[in-house]
Amino acid sequence: MIHKRDTGQHRKLIVTFEIPGTIWAERINLVGDFNNWDYQSLPFRRTRDGNWKIEVELNSGCDYRFRYLMDDVHWRYDWHASKHVLNSQGGYDSIVVAEVLSSTSIPLINRRRTFYRYLTKSCPYPNLLDFGQDRIIVKI
Repeated sequence: MIHKRDTGQHRKLIVTFEIPGTIWAERINLVGDFNNWDYQSLPFRRTRDGNWKIEVELNSGCDYRFRYLMDDVHWRYDWHASKHVLNSQGGYDSIVVAEVLSSTSIPLINRRRTFYRYLTKSCPYPNLLDFGQDRIIVKI
């Protein structure tokens, strides 16, 4: 899951990347445009409930490509990302759009519909619960 929140600073926001604890790995790193694709600079930490989590501060109004590197070997993309694009290696990069959806900017009558579209636009398959190139977990 990807969560975004405003920092209160001009053109900055905090983006939280969270991966379920059911993903088996000894180490997971966040790698992307925001750290010049450095494999080691942004390691995830385990939370008390066993999930993997990291927070990064990003400039708002930008799109950032990223992937997860698991155990320094396996690359994974995130189906919860804002967008997905093919990369030069034939796989996919996830894209996080650094913007916070403000419910106050949406007319009251359209808030529910717009928020639902915002949540579901990142994954074209709403029953898809997990990501990965070698497995798919689907809600039935």
